[in-house]
Amino acid sequence: MPIISTIGRRSIRVRLLIWTIYGLLAAGATTMIYPFLLMLSGSTKSSVDSPTSNMIPPFMLNEVDLYRKYVEALFNEHLEVNKNVYQSNSASFRTLELPSNPKPGLVAAWSDFLNETELPSYTYAIGHVEAPVTRGVLPSHLRAFKQQMIDRFDDDIMAMNLAMKTNFVSWNAFALRREEFQQRRNKVLDAPFNQAQ
Repeated sequence: MPIISTIGRRSIRVRLLIWTIYGLLAAGATTMIYPFLLMLSGSTKSSVDSPTSNMIPPFMLNEVDLYRKYVEALFNEHLEVNKNVYQSNSASFRTLELPSNPKPGLVAAWSDFLNETELPSYTYAIGHVEAPVTRGVLPSHLRAFKQQMIDRFDDDIMAMNLAMKTNFVSWNAFALRREEFQQRRNKVLDAPFNQAQ
């Protein structure tokens, strides 16, 4: 049995009350959806786009924002390495711009050089393994490498520590730090863990 009778619903005041209730319910639903969309968008943030509050992440709409986010992850959030590699004067990853006029001939020559030359291990580094600025995030290559180690050592952290000469207390403490090859005083470490990368 309804709270408002059929006869009572014919009154203008009662109809206005019902539409007001529907309006309040719709407004309440909207106010619940907006924070949920902000939360979903926020789950994709890194230090490049953390100051913005958009329902749709900017990198999904703009190629420049996608480029900034990719370069930040590629260089493991280390701006100095990015500056050295790209000879950039950018003050942060947020101010990076897409390269203008890439020269296909130079790209092809560089690709040929990389295919023909065996480069020493200190000439390159792995990207997407560290996120020191965006804390609480496990980058994609770190997750993949961690899973490889878990599978290889049957989820036994102590066996991995013995074989790889590391001292991780648990898989939650598993981390991979990028090599700092740009400093003269740093040496290449030949530990098994570094060779496994």
